[in-house]
Amino acid sequence: MAIELFNDSTFLLLIATNVSIVCLLLLARVKKLQKAVISLQSQLQQETGKLSRNQQALINRLGLLEKQWDGGQARIARHKTSSSRESNVSQASKLLDLGVDARQLAQGLGLSQAEARLMSLVHEQQSGENQAA
Repeated sequence: MAIELFNDSTFLLLIATNVSIVCLLLLARVKKLQKAVISLQSQLQQETGKLSRNQQALINRLGLLEKQWDGGQARIARHKTSSSRESNVSQASKLLDLGVDARQLAQGLGLSQAEARLMSLVHEQQSGENQAA
């Protein structure tokens, strides 16, 4: 019976030793996983910082592009206005050559009466100079 008890005690001791070894191995594995999680968290923070900086750089670039776009649109509008004025002046000159008066010129080209009258006077003056020459 003593041998049986000894064998049972030895068996229980061996089981306890094995359980302890497994626990130590699991504990080591948990610590290793904790280090990996900490490392991944650090990488995530670094990548988040990079993304934030890249996002800010893109926002700044977008602001510059919007300003350039607005500037381009303003130049186009000025060019259209300038071309429209040059076209109106050219058309007015042709109409004045055909004998259209200031009132008709204003109605036909959408000019004010003062603009049409001024163009008519300038045209008359230039026509007088051309005839005198």
